Amino acid sequence: MLRQSEEQLVQSHAQILDSQKEASQLELTLYQTEVEVKRSQSQFYMNFREFKRLKSQLHQTQEELQQSQLQLHQTQEELQQSQLQLHQTQGEFQAQQHWIHEKLEKTLFQQGIAGQTNEQRQTHYRVLVWEGWYAYHKGELSKMQECLQESLKFTSLSPSETINNWLENFAIFSLEKDEIFDSYYLTESEEWKQLIRRLIVKPNGFVKKMISLN
Repeated sequence: MLRQSEEQLVQSHAQILDSQKEASQLELTLYQTEVEVKRSQSQFYMNFREFKRLKSQLHQTQEELQQSQLQLHQTQEELQQSQLQLHQTQGEFQAQQHWIHEKLEKTLFQQGIAGQTNEQRQTHYRVLVWEGWYAYHKGELSKMQECLQESLKFTSLSPSETINNWLENFAIFSLEKDEIFDSYYLTESEEWKQLIRRLIVKPNGFVKKMISLN
């Protein structure tokens, strides 16, 4: 009986040792788990801080991108404005060149006419006829009408002779420019018809003066 009790006591002691061993193992496992949890938490916090840093950096990059886009838009607007100003300047320059060219042609023509005749009235007449042709050449028939009407003050030709002289000069000036003179287009225009009616109905002042002197 005593022997059996001793065996039970030994067995119980062994069980206690096993339980203590298991408890120690559990404590070790728990400790390792706590360490792992703390390490994971530390890693999480590090990752969270890195995430916030990257998010802040992304926000800053987006702001810089928006600023760059705004500057690009402003630069494009300034470029368009500069191109518009350049286009306007070029247009003004071309218009000025055209005006200078017209004046130069007129001056050269006047000099050429002045060298051919000493009569001032005849010179004025031919200059005005040339200006009339130039206006016709540009399609400015009202201006042509004004020039030819003004030329009547400086000629003693009869109305029919004046009309023929105008047509002959228009043909000559067109030929000098290597252009075809469309007399039908001219004579059928309303401006030309009005001019002819005035010429036929009312002779110019210089003709009337010549008639009165005779």
